[in-house]
Amino acid sequence: MEKWFVTMKKADFNGIAARYHISPILARLIRNRDVVEDAQIEKYLNGTLSDLHDGMQMKDMDRAVEILREKIGKHARIRVIGDYDIDGVNASYILQDGLSGLGADVDTDIPDRIRDGFGLNKMLVDKALEDGLLTQSVNLDRKITRKAIADIAYKALKLDKPTIASPFADSSEESALALYEAGIVKGEERSTGLMFFGNYTITRREMAVIIWRMNNYMQSKG
Repeated sequence: MEKWFVTMKKADFNGIAARYHISPILARLIRNRDVVEDAQIEKYLNGTLSDLHDGMQMKDMDRAVEILREKIGKHARIRVIGDYDIDGVNASYILQDGLSGLGADVDTDIPDRIRDGFGLNKMLVDKALEDGLLTQSVNLDRKITRKAIADIAYKALKLDKPTIASPFADSSEESALALYEAGIVKGEERSTGLMFFGNYTITRREMAVIIWRMNNYMQSKG
């Protein structure tokens, strides 16, 4: 059973709450995100579209736009496969609302946590086909494994083939060994030895660490 702890960063939560007409609890959450200056809080609470990053910077967004433009022009039905947690539900609504505003015939499907599991799967695709939709879909919250990230990082960094024996008790994947040799992947110690857990879904925290180590590696190579 996991234990959850509330971060106790200090601030005048009642003062922030009164100044911005929010609850002290929300003020604490904002402080825990290291949003502390008045300008930062104002932007966090009342940001505009101009404060957002350019969506076209995301990989293959130009291709996604062209596909959606074509489907909207042909009046083809579009289904957004979302997710049952709060960011997935909100993202599904925002995307459906935005596409509808562009004239799309669009609906959403939120997977059942027990029956469907997490993310896009065959059952959801089969259901879309039964409902008469085409197979093109946008998956807002697809999970990715540690092995998949290792493969991507291995190619992106153009690492040499590993020269070491596998330190992992559960993997001898070339990409994992190359990243280990480069100091980007460390593994996890278990009673059975050092483990890579390549089939495990990578967490956001782990992904951030990988990106940070990749950046350090690239800087060290000039």
